[in-house]
Amino acid sequence: MIKVSRRNLRAFTFMTLCGAVFSFVIGLSLSINHYRQPVPYQNHPVVTATPHLPINDLDTEKKEKQKSQLKLGDREKVPVVDKNKLEPQAFNPPANFQGKTLKEVHVAAQNKVIALTFDDGPWPKYTQKILEILKKNDIKATFFWIGRNLKAFPEIGLQVVAEGHAIGNHTWNHSYRRMSQTLASHEIEDTAAIIESTTKVRTTLFRPPGGILTNGPAGYALSHKYAVLMWSADSTDYARRISVNTMVQKVLNSAKPGGMILMHDGGGDRQRTVQALPIIINSLKKQGYKFVTVPELLTMEESKGTSVGQGHKEEEQGSRGAGEQGRVVDVN
Repeated sequence: MIKVSRRNLRAFTFMTLCGAVFSFVIGLSLSINHYRQPVPYQNHPVVTATPHLPINDLDTEKKEKQKSQLKLGDREKVPVVDKNKLEPQAFNPPANFQGKTLKEVHVAAQNKVIALTFDDGPWPKYTQKILEILKKNDIKATFFWIGRNLKAFPEIGLQVVAEGHAIGNHTWNHSYRRMSQTLASHEIEDTAAIIESTTKVRTTLFRPPGGILTNGPAGYALSHKYAVLMWSADSTDYARRISVNTMVQKVLNSAKPGGMILMHDGGGDRQRTVQALPIIINSLKKQGYKFVTVPELLTMEESKGTSVGQGHKEEEQGSRGAGEQGRVVDVN
């Protein structure tokens, strides 16, 4: 029998425990490093933030990018438009409307015309459905684009222009926050730049997000001779629980010659807008209305138009927003 002294036994036990602890630490470290290895993204593009965007809007842009990836199937349905075949266009208001805010145009009594306008696009699925309805009815409308949405969906923007519709500026970020002059200029000028670079369209037609006239962008637009365009008939299709029938009645009750109808093709689920649009078109046609673009409407002015800013409550994230009461601007 081998005799082991108590001292040697204690040393052996200590060394065994140290070895066990060391092995455990090594194993744990290897396991952690394994889970820290980066996992390659699959079908997830790198989100590049626009340098001038405020921090609280960067998360919004990232969310919009993520939502767009769920709609890749809709992208595949967009007709391919060769940008090189598009002619350069400019949508500029007549001199008497430059630097002015208006919701309608005074036209001759016998001139029963009205303009359909769509905000917050371009947008997968719904912009295309609206284009189909407009084409079927031989109607040209005016689309007010968000810059970041055009950046995400340029092929849809090209389709809108190729089909002969007018384009307006709706800021880059669709933000309702109060902005400095510098930030407001980025919101408008960056959007104007991407509209031109993507579609060869220059536009000085502007609609402020939420109809807010006092937070910076509208003031910048007015000072740079944009026409700030509001609306005379609000479909309220941005409201969460509004019915198709209510949307239709709101438009029909407010429709007037020389007016502008507010609807949306982007910023959220616009299925109800798609359902309401044919009913609105058919009803107004029966009343003798003809549909024109906003640039066409502005050339039909007979006398001084009434101008007013009008906001509305925020009802749906990503669509429209809390509107301060706009200031009245006389068109002279």
